[in-house]
Amino acid sequence: CIRSIFWSINRTTSSVEEAIIAIDREVCEMGDGAPDTFLCPPTAFANLGKEVGSKVHYGEAATEKGGVKFGFRTIELNGQRGIIRVIGDYNCPPGLGYMLQLDTWKLRSLGAAPEAVEEDGLMMLRGASSDNYEVRYAYYAELTCDAPGYNGVVTLPV
Repeated sequence: CIRSIFWSINRTTSSVEEAIIAIDREVCEMGDGAPDTFLCPPTAFANLGKEVGSKVHYGEAATEKGGVKFGFRTIELNGQRGIIRVIGDYNCPPGLGYMLQLDTWKLRSLGAAPEAVEEDGLMMLRGASSDNYEVRYAYYAELTCDAPGYNGVVTLPV
């Protein structure tokens, strides 16, 4: 059964840790999800680090491509259905945190994403007044969720 509810709760009077525990409980018990990632603004991430102090494990969400490691630090908390990686993200709106089950999210695209624009048959364009070339890329994509009830949003203390 795919649920059509994206869980939302208000925890502005709680600590960040309590807000994460509350949205995890809501998603696990009411939505039957198994969240694995919590995205929050950097200020909430810093406040969580102060709250939990040394009683938490710090991990890395990293991938390695061709010998180069890309990644960032995470705070790992024990959730009801497994480890939850908390990530501070500058793109999160202030005062909101997102509890996500990442395997329910997909980037769907018409064709390759991105792909070179070759509408006139040319992949590269030569600069008219300088010694350069231009390549244009585009894609038509949308981020979708197969199970909205397995995810949630919480209003955090500011």
